[in-house]
Amino acid sequence: MDEDTLIDRATLDAKIRQGIADYEAGKVHRMNEGENNEEFLARLIESE
Repeated sequence: MDEDTLIDRATLDAKIRQGIADYEAGKVHRMNEGENNEEFLARLIESE
């Protein structure tokens, strides 16, 4: 039901479009070879 959603359709669509634009612009984070999820997230947090 519409009132049960956490985000409206227009906001979701805008976030998806922004994510695609960021990806195309190279604004992404990649895991290093051999890096596990915990190491990857720790590296992301440290870089902020």
